[in-house]
This record gives sequence, structure tokens and C-alpha cells, in this order.
Amino acid sequence: MSPLLWLSAAFLGGVGLSSVLPLPAGYWLAGAGCAGLLVLLEKRLGRPRRVWDRLRRSLPLPLGVILAALLLGTWSWQAAQPQ
Repeated sequence: MSPLLWLSAAFLGGVGLSSVLPLPAGYWLAGAGCAGLLVLLEKRLGRPRRVWDRLRRSLPLPLGVILAALLLGTWSWQAAQPQ
């Protein structure tokens, strides 16, 4: 599947998650920043393990990028809500 499809699905999933779990927008943005750090550290964290290797082969993008898209979707929904 296309990486754009994965990013779009994660973003839309984040919008749905945000309507179920209404946390302040700052929390979601901080989580997205942590996911960005995960992208940078993924090669160091991805030591040879069977589970990690299977996950990496099944995803077209790094896990941190998909997680960041999910959290940015939740942030955008919460930021758009009136106070």
C-alpha cells in the first residue's frame, strides 16, 4: 500500500481518537514531538528482534512517522475546537 494512504489513515484515525479522548491540544502536540524523536532514534532502538523486524517489513514508513501523523490529526482536531 502507498505511504500516503498510511499517513492519511493515521491522520483520520487521530481525528477520530480526538473526538473520543478530548485532551488539550498541547498534549497531542507534545506527543507528536516525541514521535518525531522516535523517528530519529528508530535505528538505534531497532536492534535485531523478530517482532521489530516483522513490524518494519509490514509498514512502508517508520513507525514514528505513522504515530506522528496520528497525533497531529488529534492535535488539529482539538486546536480547531472552540474554547
